[in-house]
Amino acid sequence: MKNNYSWETDDEADWEPSPTPVVTSSRGKLYTLLLLIAGVAVIGILILLLLNRRLEGREDIIRQNVIAAQHTWEQAVERQDLELFSTLISRKQADWYQSQRRLLMSGRALDREALGLALLPVETNQFEVELDANWRKAELTFPRQYGVLGVDDQPPITLYQTLTYQISGDRWQLAQPSVSFWGDSVVEDVGMLHITYPERDAEFISRLASNLARDLAAICAESSAARECLPDSLIPVEFSTDPESLLALDDINTPAMNGRTLMLPAPSLVGLPADAAAYDALYRGYTERIREMLRNDLALPVPLPEQDIVALCFPAFDEGTALYSYNPVSDQWAQQSTPRRFSSLQALPDDSGLVFRVGLPGTYIAHLELVLQQAGSELTLVNEGTTELSARLNAIPSRPQSDSLIYSTVQGSTGITNYRLLPFDSCVDGACDAIPLAGFPVWSPDGEKTLVQVGSQLHIGDSEGEPQELVDRAFSPFWLTDDTFGFIRLVGSSTAESPEMELVIRSVTTEQERLLVRSADLMSQLDPNRSGAFRIMYGTGNPANPNQMFLAGTPIGGAQKQFFVIKVQLDGSSGFPSSDDHDPKLSVILDLGDLPVGDSHTLTPTGYPPFVVSPDGRWLMVVRFVDSITNTWQLYLYNTESQEMKTITFNYPVYPAPFPFYDWSADGNWLLLVDNGFLRLIAPDYDYERVITHEFAACRYPAWINRDVLATSDQ
Repeated sequence: MKNNYSWETDDEADWEPSPTPVVTSSRGKLYTLLLLIAGVAVIGILILLLLNRRLEGREDIIRQNVIAAQHTWEQAVERQDLELFSTLISRKQADWYQSQRRLLMSGRALDREALGLALLPVETNQFEVELDANWRKAELTFPRQYGVLGVDDQPPITLYQTLTYQISGDRWQLAQPSVSFWGDSVVEDVGMLHITYPERDAEFISRLASNLARDLAAICAESSAARECLPDSLIPVEFSTDPESLLALDDINTPAMNGRTLMLPAPSLVGLPADAAAYDALYRGYTERIREMLRNDLALPVPLPEQDIVALCFPAFDEGTALYSYNPVSDQWAQQSTPRRFSSLQALPDDSGLVFRVGLPGTYIAHLELVLQQAGSELTLVNEGTTELSARLNAIPSRPQSDSLIYSTVQGSTGITNYRLLPFDSCVDGACDAIPLAGFPVWSPDGEKTLVQVGSQLHIGDSEGEPQELVDRAFSPFWLTDDTFGFIRLVGSSTAESPEMELVIRSVTTEQERLLVRSADLMSQLDPNRSGAFRIMYGTGNPANPNQMFLAGTPIGGAQKQFFVIKVQLDGSSGFPSSDDHDPKLSVILDLGDLPVGDSHTLTPTGYPPFVVSPDGRWLMVVRFVDSITNTWQLYLYNTESQEMKTITFNYPVYPAPFPFYDWSADGNWLLLVDNGFLRLIAPDYDYERVITHEFAACRYPAWINRDVLATSDQ
């Protein structure tokens, strides 16, 4: 029930009081104002709390999005899914982007086996995400577990890795860390070390440097002969923030990436140790490369040859190449020319001179030069101009006496190759009395006879490369002795789809032939369970053993592309039938499957032979191109005496195809190889090598030469 109360009396009903002035005290006014402010403040606080709660919720969502992007990245890494991976990384820094792709395809995005740590398949949800003020970038830190290789019964160790993400459109992408992420570059000397590292990793590297300086002092105490151990010597070591340093870790034979500075990835690139056990494991991995390098220099297994090394090097990437020499005994480089447009370099067969190819492209005419350097002087052999901008100018050492070159040109429009012989004694001021050749000649060891390839026809020729006698429809000719040669004969109506080929040897004087191997029988002899044809691609002999030959070829048909290298071993000394002769012995010394692009010809870029035999006949060298992203190659070294196979991995650009990339010393003990712009000096008989470092941007075309070739060679 609603109650209605009236507080008016009858007498008051008609009374109207006179207006009374309203009196408001200042205290009451202030109180009202304070109440109003307090109310507004409360409302503001409530709004802020609400907004903050919403922001916290939004921030949590952003963190979860970053973590989700990380999970997707890890999936792409695990599967080596390049297409997915490429969508997850920022392309703002092109070099960094390409490095990340190479890390993925090489399997080294998270793998640390080069440091003695094996990644364990243990997933983690322990992610710490730190956002910047604008929520546009994030640093994500997470642990990964690794097993310690070579150490029994050690529990797994943990490395904490930090990656940078940034928002791009509506997705988070892996991005290059900022300069502030790494901090300033710190340089300091610790014992024998001159160390450069990012400020971010100061705590770890300070401890590592102290321990490493102690260990290096102990190593040098064993021998003071190493150049790194000389008094007042400092070993420069840089901990790089470049992800390419992670790629270089896998190449244990190339510890140097920049001049004489030993480059290692910064700890934050690898992962920071979680505890003392992780530190010890990471320390062993970091320092093993440096210790091995020093040990290699302490004791040579065999004396260095009495020869110099030369190479074409870039003083800087924006300059042309210049000729530099290196004395392996004194460890000294010397510049031998100003930068020019050198496009190739090779030594003469007896190492008595160098031949340069120089290209000077013009608007309408390409100037092509061949230059001979011998006994401290230069002689221009060829100086021509051509409107055929795709023409090729090649110099091929010819006679064993090294008194001439084969000069070949390939016309780009027709693909026709023309050959000429350039006798050095006929050359004056860029002009030689060139002798046109009917085809490509191969000289006998004594230089008195040739085998001349004219199209698909093989001829016996004279000492000047002039065809004299037709041999057969054949290819890949080679000499076994001054009188005996071998070749691959094309039989009947041999076609690419149905090749019929034979390995044959023949005597020049008696014209007696011996059939050694039929391609039709090769597959059944090599694999009784397999049928089909076999295409012989290449054949050669052993210059030190006339009863040993090698074939390269590939089966026809089948899903898997294979490439075989086959040794053919004869009995006796003549190579021809006798009363006690037996069939040649065949053995597969190399079986390569899963070839790049599914084509065995990728083993021979730019027409370079798929294998060669070292001058002393002890090593068969097979080159295989592995990966176009990382420019990775494999060099197989087969010891023809012990039948042992060694494998060397190196990096060398495919284009512009700077071949050759290796050379043997005159004594046959030392192989010179270019790897990632540096030179590797390898003694394969002793499983020994050392890296020849330099301060150039890169070097290529290595060669051994006699020490009287250069006028200013630094001895």
